Amino acid sequence: MVSVAAHPLPTSGVTGAQVDTPVLNYACRLRCPGQGSLTTDRNALRATLREKFPRDHGQLLPALHYLQHEFGYLPGWGMEVVGWHLGIPASEVYGAATSYSELRTVQPATHLLRVCTGLGCRIAGALDMLATAEVELGVAVGGSTSDGVVTLEETPCGFLCGMAPAIEIDGQWRGRTSMDAVRDIVREWRR
Repeated sequence: MVSVAAHPLPTSGVTGAQVDTPVLNYACRLRCPGQGSLTTDRNALRATLREKFPRDHGQLLPALHYLQHEFGYLPGWGMEVVGWHLGIPASEVYGAATSYSELRTVQPATHLLRVCTGLGCRIAGALDMLATAEVELGVAVGGSTSDGVVTLEETPCGFLCGMAPAIEIDGQWRGRTSMDAVRDIVREWRR
């Protein structure tokens, strides 16, 4: 097992009453030219995976969730590094990544709107809300607006059946949502 001390992570530098926390902003290095390279990102991700996840096949989903939390999606090179770390073929990693609706392999826009279309939400009008969002945004489900502001997705179940219809807005679920609320959210994002 690799020691945490063997692979120190940069810290935020906050001292005193607050504890130093690791700075794991790989995405900034990807999006901000001159602040890192792909090789640096791979090496930093490998070190973090060694620290956080044992080399065990059962760690695939937790590692993919971690990767998505860090980047907002699963970049191909990141899935490759996860597979290398866990000793799992790339085809199996990609298969797992595309089998779960909460994982995405394409970088979303600035805002993400997901509509639950499970049975409870469907009965409560989720398909109408999804159609309203498509019209308001001018994109089909799974697409992003041309200005890169909003990505529209549907999920087969958000597990909020008692709060139907449910939508996810930038990672936060809202239940008992109305079409007017969806219109208002979309219009606010489009400003």
